[in-house]
Amino acid sequence: MKIARLSLEQGPRFAVIEEPAQRYHVIAGDPLYSGIEQTGQIFNSDEVRLVAPMLPRSKVVGSIGSFEENMATPSSAGFYLKPNTAVVGADVPVVLPQWVTQVTSAPNLAVIISRPCRDVPAERAKEVIFGYTLVNAVSAPEFTSHSPAQAFGFDTSCPLGPIIDTNLAAGEYEVISEINDAVTRATISVDFDKVVAYVAKVSEVFSLLPGDVVLLGDAMEPLTISAGDDVVVTIGDMGDLRNPVVAS
Repeated sequence: MKIARLSLEQGPRFAVIEEPAQRYHVIAGDPLYSGIEQTGQIFNSDEVRLVAPMLPRSKVVGSIGSFEENMATPSSAGFYLKPNTAVVGADVPVVLPQWVTQVTSAPNLAVIISRPCRDVPAERAKEVIFGYTLVNAVSAPEFTSHSPAQAFGFDTSCPLGPIIDTNLAAGEYEVISEINDAVTRATISVDFDKVVAYVAKVSEVFSLLPGDVVLLGDAMEPLTISAGDDVVVTIGDMGDLRNPVVAS
């Protein structure tokens, strides 16, 4: 099942995506708390605007390592935090702070946490995963050593979306980062035994709340972005996460 969050007159609403017609069936409440109950409202794709499919209740947990490193040795992973104020949806500009000289972008596959948890055993970590989404992890690398909050947590540094996939299949996925006309490709292998081991490790360090987002690691080397760029991140069939880049 794929879930989106729509901007409607009555405010943001979650919806189940009907494929391949790309129609949106609005559901009552928040699926993390209320389950999936359709209201009967249905919209075509040209009638709605998608916003970030989840606003973390407290935080985004990022990883210092790459996706490949984290899946191979989750016990040695290092972490950083992004506040929920860093999260934006597709088509929202990434605003470059005046105080940076370099900003980078890296595609990430991310986990949405479904319920409060702490010290989750790996064999039960699947129970706390609601679904998966895309994140463009934007950072200012010149600050990583002495001011990581600045490096990773500035406003608009966490584009997220456009949808949540609650039934992502294991296997290999092509990762595409397109910056203007320059296309960079990579491949990641999603093994759920390794994913849950990594989520379990994160839960040893942080208490996780419903809606928190856990990045699984950069899927390729970060690429430098500048004002005027148009950045599109794609992993598999989870849609395009597109964000323009602007100066503050």
